Amino acid sequence: MRDTSFAHTNFVNSKWEHIYFSDVIINMIQMGGTIFENIVRPKAEKSQLIEEPGTGNWVNVEPVMFKNSDLSTAIFDSCNLTNVDLKNCNIDGLSIDGILIKDLIDNYKNTKNEER
Repeated sequence: MRDTSFAHTNFVNSKWEHIYFSDVIINMIQMGGTIFENIVRPKAEKSQLIEEPGTGNWVNVEPVMFKNSDLSTAIFDSCNLTNVDLKNCNIDGLSIDGILIKDLIDNYKNTKNEER
């Protein structure tokens, strides 16, 4: 199904397994109740696009991006968020292990201002 386009498609209750999902653009999606699990990143330092896309030796380590997305109420459980970069995001209510991130940032800013 390489180079396939879907529009106005209903995938309710579908199940996808062992998918090569690189360089895919998803636009205007409603994901309520969707579960992503066992998502892996290649261990390579750089992309190796020598092999045919979708084969075992083809590696794409380009970053996964979420743009203009509403991920409110999402739960990230046992996820590796190393080097995740949040830019221009509304973080009201965002917490890590029950600690509000906005409070941590406000405390950090206040401490920096007091040091001046």
